[in-house]
Amino acid sequence: MKIAQFYDNGKIKIGVIEGEVLTPVDFQGDMIDFIGLRTEFHSSGKGLPMEEVNFAPPITRPSKIIGIAFNYPTHLDESKWKRQIP
Repeated sequence: MKIAQFYDNGKIKIGVIEGEVLTPVDFQGDMIDFIGLRTEFHSSGKGLPMEEVNFAPPITRPSKIIGIAFNYPTHLDESKWKRQIP
């Protein structure tokens, strides 16, 4: 099953993707809640063609964000890996 978050009238909602259609799900919560509860769900409207969907970020409240970058010359100089500046 493919699931996605999308914007609907300024609110983020959950939908199930089947083929080229996203069907809204009757669920109050975000993606983390939806996955964590592993509950049965019901459609809450007719499907929307994918080209009309305004997708939201897959996860809107991550527990942490990890970033790794070598985008400054000083980062490259400090690292044990010698690389070219991107």
